[in-house]
Amino acid sequence: GWDIAFDNVIGDLTVAAQYSVITYTVTFDAGTNGTITAGDAVQEIAHGTGAVAPTVTAVVGYTFIGWDIAFDNVIGDLTVAAQYSVITYTVTFDAGTNGTITAGDAVQEIAHGAGAVAPTVTANAGHAFTSWDIAFDNITSDLTVTALYDLSDDDDGTAGVTPDADDDDSSCGCVIGNKQPVAWWMPLLVLSLVIYIGRRLRQNDRESA
Repeated sequence: GWDIAFDNVIGDLTVAAQYSVITYTVTFDAGTNGTITAGDAVQEIAHGTGAVAPTVTAVVGYTFIGWDIAFDNVIGDLTVAAQYSVITYTVTFDAGTNGTITAGDAVQEIAHGAGAVAPTVTANAGHAFTSWDIAFDNITSDLTVTALYDLSDDDDGTAGVTPDADDDDSSCGCVIGNKQPVAWWMPLLVLSLVIYIGRRLRQNDRESA
């Protein structure tokens, strides 16, 4: 409007225009991965001026990285959305000395709360891959996962194999379970001990009679 009335002019008059600044509503939206913990989420901002960004605290697993649009020269109502990046962690699968990773990735970058994908492990001869030492389906930090093994049935390389009769250490060709062959002289030694003990017992009986 005007600063003074001019409906009854009785002299020279200067009438000055009056103005009000236009304001706009700027809304800061933290979204689902964070919250506004300080400052105003809704602000009334004069045309051509800037809003003041509030403080955003990200939820666990995310990092607040900024806002999606500028708000330093507001010329209309505006909604400003917070932007986040998900935190990732390094998961390392260690096959150890008893096997190797033959398929899949040994090192993986995994988003917070997600799971890693186990690679394929091929065990060395004499071993059998059984499992991994810790779970990796909900990653919340850097992690090293180690392969676990058992000895297989042929852990010493001789299980189930009957040696030749010409073998220097096993000419009798005897095998007990998964053990090394019994030496040829062992049965003779046992028999000699039995005969000796029998003779001693009979001698003691005669002496006591």
